Amino acid sequence: MSEKELEARAANGELLAIHTSADGSYRVRIVVDEDFHPAPEQHYLTLERELGIHLESGTAIVGGCEDFRRKDSMITSEVDQIPVAPSWYRARIHVEDSDGELREARAHDEAEKALTPAELATYRSEASSNRSVLVLCVLATAISFAALVVHRPIGFVIGAIAAALILTATWQRRRRRGDTYERMHARYQSAFDAAFPPDFVLELHRTEAPLPGGSVELEDVLSMQSKRRA
Repeated sequence: MSEKELEARAANGELLAIHTSADGSYRVRIVVDEDFHPAPEQHYLTLERELGIHLESGTAIVGGCEDFRRKDSMITSEVDQIPVAPSWYRARIHVEDSDGELREARAHDEAEKALTPAELATYRSEASSNRSVLVLCVLATAISFAALVVHRPIGFVIGAIAAALILTATWQRRRRRGDTYERMHARYQSAFDAAFPPDFVLELHRTEAPLPGGSVELEDVLSMQSKRRA
């Protein structure tokens, strides 16, 4: 599907395209037939323009525009497919506007509450150990290749042996400790994901009559709204 075809389908209400002018993944939350109220510590900008979208299949699918350009379905995860009542919807878009580092710090604070003080101390110690092992392996590998470049085979062998010994010791250590760290990490990550606010919230309200659809050039819209407020 070409860019022109994508925009035409958006105008017909078949999809709602948000052009972010940046690569990467984004967290999206969909709220159906209710108003979105962010938490006190969260800051969202609400786009002034509302768009129509026709979800006649009863499923709202969230993904990148490139996913919709392919003939083969690329969006198969259950978390990216949200069941809704088949209908036309009026879509209101909320964009997260707080400092990224502050958001991450708050999410880490909440994630730490998922572990007991003793578990948190162990988790931090294991995470620090993992980073140290990685640094040592990279350093040993770099020494090996440096020795090879300057034609010192013995240096390459010594570096390779050092990296192998480090990895072996790490593997044995992980084997002894079992899956305790993995379970703690899963709980920590789950709490972190839950606490991290979505980048976009789509507020969908059912409507009987079709509404004009379209797409959003996020950077232009936010810049225009900021100028109006100034």
